[in-house]
Amino acid sequence: MKRGRLAELGSASAWLAFPMVPAILGITYHGTLNLAWGRSSGPDPREWDWPSWIILMGPLLGYGFLAGATSGLPDDPDGRGVRRLIARRSVWVAVGPWIGFLGWSAVVGAAWLAVAAASLVHPPSRDWAGPEIPASWWEAWPGWLLARALAIAAVGSLALGWLFVARAALRRAGRLGRFRQSLGRGVVAALTFVGSLIGSFWAATEAWRGYFFDPRVIPALVAATSMTLMAGCAATETYGEVRRRELFRAILMAWLLGLALAWRWWSRPRSNPPGPP
Repeated sequence: MKRGRLAELGSASAWLAFPMVPAILGITYHGTLNLAWGRSSGPDPREWDWPSWIILMGPLLGYGFLAGATSGLPDDPDGRGVRRLIARRSVWVAVGPWIGFLGWSAVVGAAWLAVAAASLVHPPSRDWAGPEIPASWWEAWPGWLLARALAIAAVGSLALGWLFVARAALRRAGRLGRFRQSLGRGVVAALTFVGSLIGSFWAATEAWRGYFFDPRVIPALVAATSMTLMAGCAATETYGEVRRRELFRAILMAWLLGLALAWRWWSRPRSNPPGPP
C-alpha cells in the first residue's frame, strides 16, 4: 500500500516538475543571449537581426522537433544508472534543446573556477592579463579565419547542439521501423511550435499596435541612462519596447510549458483496450 502511494506521489510530482525544466532552461537561455547594450533586457523579435534569429530560435526548433519525434517512441529498457537516465525521452525533450548552452556554461564555469583557484594559490597570477596578440594579427587572414571559425562553432553549438540528441532519437526510431514517422512528426511539431509562437506575438502586437508601439520614453529610464547616452553607448527605452518584450517572454513561457504538458500527455503509457488478443 505504501509503495503504491509513493509511486502515485512520484508520478504526480513528475507531472508537475517536468514542464518546469524546459521552461526554466528556455527562459534562462533567452534572457542570457538576447542582450542589448543600455537596456534592461534584449530586443523583441520585431527588432532581431538574422544572427539573433539563428541563436534564439535554434533551440526552440529543437524543442519542437524532439517533442514531436519522441512522442511515439518508447524508452530504451536497456542500460543502467546514468546511461539509462540520459537515454530517457523526457531528458531528451526537457534538456536536449539546450545541450549546447549547458555545455558552454559548464566550460565557462570550469574556467572561472580554475582562474579563482589559481589566484588563491598564486596571488601574483591575478595581474596576468593573458598573452598579448597584436591587433594586426586579427586583421590578417589567419586571425580573420580563426575568428570566423570560432564564431561559427560557438553559434552552431548553441543553436544546433540539439541535433546530436535528435540523431539519437531518430536512430531509436529507425531500429523500431518508425524513422519516417518520427522524422515527419518532429518537423511538423517544430514548425508548428515556432510558427505559432512567433505568429501569436506578431498578431497581438499588430492588433494592438498603438499599445505595443507606444513611442513615449519611460521617464524613469531617462535619468538612469543619461550618462550612457552622453557616451553614445545606449538608447532610451519606450513603453512600446518594454511591453513587447514582456509580451514575448509571457508567450514564450506559456508555449514552453504548454508543449511540455502536451508531450507528457501524448507520451503517457497507454493500456491496450480489452478484447481478444
